[in-house]
Amino acid sequence: MGYVLILLSIASAWLYFWGGKPSFFNVKTFAFVSVYLEKKYFEVIKTNLLDEMAAILLICGIAAICFSKEKKEKPVYNILRANA
Repeated sequence: MGYVLILLSIASAWLYFWGGKPSFFNVKTFAFVSVYLEKKYFEVIKTNLLDEMAAILLICGIAAICFSKEKKEKPVYNILRANA
């Protein structure tokens, strides 16, 4: 599952940076601070969510890989996982 999330994050990042930004990812969202052209505080702005989606998917994918248990693993891994 973690590897699937990482692949989805790579696809999202590729789409955001090199593939053009699809218009259905442009949504209005609440922002505490927006500094695109001018500073705005606590406003609803229209932005593309692909970069945020890529970052969240990458973090969740790495966490899923780090904290998942393999079918056959050494008992010392449980101790290392508990200490992490």
